Parts: sequence; C-alpha cells; structure tokens
Amino acid sequence: MASDSDSECGLGDMGFMFDNEQPTVLETHTFPPSISVSMNVVDDDPGAVISGHYLWPASHLMAKYLTQDGALQGVLEGVPGRILELGAGCGMSGLVAGQIWGEAELVFTDYDFGVLKRCEGNRDETLKKASQPALAGATFVNLGWGDTDACAALGKFDLVLGSDVIYSAAIVTKLLQTVSDLITEGGAFIMTQSFVYDVETEDAIEKETVALKIDKEVVVDAWSGIGEKEILEKYGIDGEQKGKVTVFRRAS
Repeated sequence: MASDSDSECGLGDMGFMFDNEQPTVLETHTFPPSISVSMNVVDDDPGAVISGHYLWPASHLMAKYLTQDGALQGVLEGVPGRILELGAGCGMSGLVAGQIWGEAELVFTDYDFGVLKRCEGNRDETLKKASQPALAGATFVNLGWGDTDACAALGKFDLVLGSDVIYSAAIVTKLLQTVSDLITEGGAFIMTQSFVYDVETEDAIEKETVALKIDKEVVVDAWSGIGEKEILEKYGIDGEQKGKVTVFRRAS
C-alpha cells in the first residue's frame, strides 16, 4: 500500500512499523475454478489497517473480478505476458493473476521493504498448493511512485494491478504517472477500491487522466449500480461488501 508520496499525507513510514514483528494469522482464500492463495496477514492491530501487512478489502474484489470468465475481454489485446502489482501489500491480486496466467512474468512492487518480505513469504505459502511458473519465478521490487527511472528499469507491462491504492488526493499524480510509465500501448491498469473517494480525490483522478492521455472506464460500481444487479452479484458485491472496479488504458 505504501508509496514515496505517503509523507505528503502524514503516513510516511507507517508500514515499516510492522515489518514482520506483529502476530499474524494464516489465511487461505479460494476462487473459481481452482485458485488458492495462502497468506500470513496482520489483522488484530489497529495500526495494521494503514499498512500493507493488512489484507485490504479491495483485494478480494480484484480476485473476484479477475477470475470471472471473460472479465478482461476487450480490456487487453491478448494474453498478458508481463504483470505487475502496484502497492502489492500482502500480494493477493498478483498471486491470483499469477495462477490465471501461469506463464506470465510476474512482478510485485511496494515501497515498504517489510511488506515486500511478507509478500514474498505469502508467495512461498501459496506455492505449497500452486506450481505455476509465474509464481515460482516472481520478483519483488521496491518501487516509489513517481520514480520514472525505476519504472524505466522495470520496463513495460501488459497488465498492472492495484487494490485500495488511493487513500488521499495527494498521491494521485505520482500513482497515475507511474501507471503511465509502466503500461504498454495495448495494456491496462485495473484498480479496485473498497471505499468512496472524496470529491478532491475524484477531481485529481480526472485531471491527471486527461493530462496523461489515459482513458478511464468504471466497469463495476456497487454504490451507483453500474454493472447492473447480475454483474454486481457475479462479483460477489452485495450485502455489506461494496466496491468499485476501474480500468485505465492509454487513450487511442
């Protein structure tokens, strides 16, 4: 969840406070048809909910979205050969994607070294039941948003994922600049969120997508009903669970 922009929001090194010192619980999450993710997460410390050691709710939504038949039809041009997760945290989104596209090159990124260590450990736990090459060969990279040189070193990706990565308008510019630096011409950034953004944040997203010539499409929004009842239920968005899925692509 962390980026080098966090200091602008007063959340600077919060994630580092937890490293691997806090008690964790081992959770296993399954998704159709046969995807299983095992991970150690911190869930009983109030501070964990503002760090990447906590499994953010939008990770579940991302997993449900990616595992639906035809979810990315019309979103990507073919099968993604390179996949990257931004602000990976516990790594659920990438661990699911690595099982769907088992031959892809998979990269997990986060600004918090402790979180990256936990993410790698969760990959190892998941490998006990899954054996896709994408998972076994995954790399874990420290990345601060807005670092153009670091993005250039990583190269371009067909699919970039982010779950609950925006929590302040102050980080939007660097996040979307990073997305612009990373996605291929035919690629996409898929972002899920579990809470409603304030007006300032929504305005910042609109402003930056225009400036960077990025198209934005909301494909699922449980708060406004976008996606219709059948689609919302398809992704398990009902009852108390709310969420939104947005796809970002280079403007044609």
